[in-house]
Amino acid sequence: MKFRHLYLVFTLAAVAFAAWVTGRYVSRLVETASFFPIRQVQVFGLRKYPVQQLIRQSGLRPGESLVFVNTTAVRRNVEAVARLSVLDVSRTFPETLVLRVEEREGMALISTGAEIAELDRQGRILGRGPAGLDCDKPLLHLP
Repeated sequence: MKFRHLYLVFTLAAVAFAAWVTGRYVSRLVETASFFPIRQVQVFGLRKYPVQQLIRQSGLRPGESLVFVNTTAVRRNVEAVARLSVLDVSRTFPETLVLRVEEREGMALISTGAEIAELDRQGRILGRGPAGLDCDKPLLHLP
């Protein structure tokens, strides 16, 4: 009876260990395998911003799997560009990642003396430049 109990414990331990090793192997295999590699990135909504620059900014790696792409990270990376707002990041199987973006438009300029900042409707700074730029937007002077 005692040997039978030990045999059962060792068998269960061996099965659990084998399952753990197999799970780690399969997990690594799936993560590194190129299932559904991204072959095309479709970008909608850009007017002036270069598509290739947006794709570089997104952090996508060549050959990255469409299954494992982190859409939250892609959104965060693209929105780090002040001029861009991400509306949607989606997958279209088997090989396409779709980015729908909106370019923020400058509505006014603020002059602080030596520098001019361009603002959008929400007051977000889109860019800065030297004072004296000629522009068709309203210019606000700050002391």
